[in-house]
Amino acid sequence: MQALKQVRSRWNQLGGLQQAAVVLIAVGIFFRLANLDGKILWHDEVYTNFRAAGYLSAEVQDTLFQNQTFRASEIRQFQSIKPNSTVWDTVRGLAVEDPQHPPPYFVMARVWMVLFGSSITADRMLPAVISLFSLPLMYALGLELFASSAVALMATVLLALSPLDILFAQTARQYSLMTATTIAVSWLLLRSIRTRRWNDWGLYAGTTTVGFYTQPLFGLTVVAHGVYLAGLILKEKILPPTFSWEHHQYRKAGLFYLVAIAIAAVLFLPWAWVVHRNFEMAAATTDWTRSAIPMGTLLNLWVFNVTALFMDTDISVPPLLRLLSRIPILVMIGVSLYTIYRWTPFPTWFFIVTSVGIPFLILALPDLMIGGLRSTVARFLIGCYPAIQLAVSYWIVHLWKQRQVWWRRMVLPMLVVVSVASCTISLFAETWWTKFPNYYNAAIADYIATTEKSVVISDRGDEHINGANLVSLSFSLPEETPFYLMRQPSDFALLPLQGWDDATLFVYRPSSELIDAVPEPWQIIPVNPVWNLWTLSPRKS
Repeated sequence: MQALKQVRSRWNQLGGLQQAAVVLIAVGIFFRLANLDGKILWHDEVYTNFRAAGYLSAEVQDTLFQNQTFRASEIRQFQSIKPNSTVWDTVRGLAVEDPQHPPPYFVMARVWMVLFGSSITADRMLPAVISLFSLPLMYALGLELFASSAVALMATVLLALSPLDILFAQTARQYSLMTATTIAVSWLLLRSIRTRRWNDWGLYAGTTTVGFYTQPLFGLTVVAHGVYLAGLILKEKILPPTFSWEHHQYRKAGLFYLVAIAIAAVLFLPWAWVVHRNFEMAAATTDWTRSAIPMGTLLNLWVFNVTALFMDTDISVPPLLRLLSRIPILVMIGVSLYTIYRWTPFPTWFFIVTSVGIPFLILALPDLMIGGLRSTVARFLIGCYPAIQLAVSYWIVHLWKQRQVWWRRMVLPMLVVVSVASCTISLFAETWWTKFPNYYNAAIADYIATTEKSVVISDRGDEHINGANLVSLSFSLPEETPFYLMRQPSDFALLPLQGWDDATLFVYRPSSELIDAVPEPWQIIPVNPVWNLWTLSPRKS
């Protein structure tokens, strides 16, 4: 009772805007933890569970595609801990088949799986919990950068309600850990520059190591920090002698930065060696990022990704309407960046510019010069997002203080409404744009369910990734749904037709080889080309 009174007393001490901010942050936490199993299980999440459970994906494929029939419940077994496996199996699977993904998150996922089981809710609870650490870290970063509790609190609110961050928080991958680490290392950099203490630089080195072991793309943030310090050193050299900063502090910070990065690089060497030894596999599994796309699509996806921080719509919205609806958000971001440049000192606005610009340019320039879609993948740009949210937070607080123009105070309520509406719609959706290539699995499962008796036929597929795709689909179908999984080359003479007389035969994501191998008198007809679902039936005479 006494504790409740203390909480109530502290609540009453807060101002109205602070109380509103606390409520909005609580709403953001709710969105992160609610309906975790509502959306379909995504292809990459299946791979997370393969690794955590101790399976090699090749092992799963070899077990499934043997001209045998499996029930959906039997296909799902590969999402649970492999009998007699150990943590070493998790590490080995990554080293052999997925070396661009370091093991710590997957080891955490394995431990989590042992403790809480392997349901979709349990799988996604881990990243959702990790995402909560980003909120106090964002407050600390905002306070360190702007020395303003108002801006820091606003940044925390925008992060809490960000539709894109909530999607990452509800995905069983390392994205929420990447977000938290990016914010933490940025805060520690600014803090270390200010305090000039070895222990702060030590924490920076340690957090950078964690970042490298979360995802090597974290290196983009490290490069941005290096450019930031280089810019400060250059600025320091050309300033007049009356400049008040003591004894070239940025040159010293630059030296400490290099030492910290060297320490982190040495600590990352064991896994860097693994990547080097299996570089061909790493290149093969990321080869899709080198696929060329039209310039218009490139620009459209850039706008889509950056505006999804504040407003998100699924791809079911017509493309032109989706683009037009995001233009105000894009303008807001642009105005926020200009306001930062116009009203804050060089160290502040230059941190924002480098944090956003350097990671983006490193990904975008190869796309523009040699082709590719690296800069269009939302999760690759995680290093850019916190700085954008900080810039918008500063702009909103800047507007709020200008009381003489009443409409400026409407920006925040409108932005909150848009973000909450986006999160609410996404919360109850079965699928979302982040779920490709399994985006249509919910619709496919509903269509298959319209038949009284059905069999799903498939093979490894053209890209040999159908093992994960079929696991994903199996979670959307009844446990007893039969799957007949074919070897390659496909041999239709082996189909166990007995008992299938009154069944509808569906073919899911078949390889081109399977389609070409369909013999007379069978015919394979697309149900929906977008779904990549077909029906197989005898040709009518």
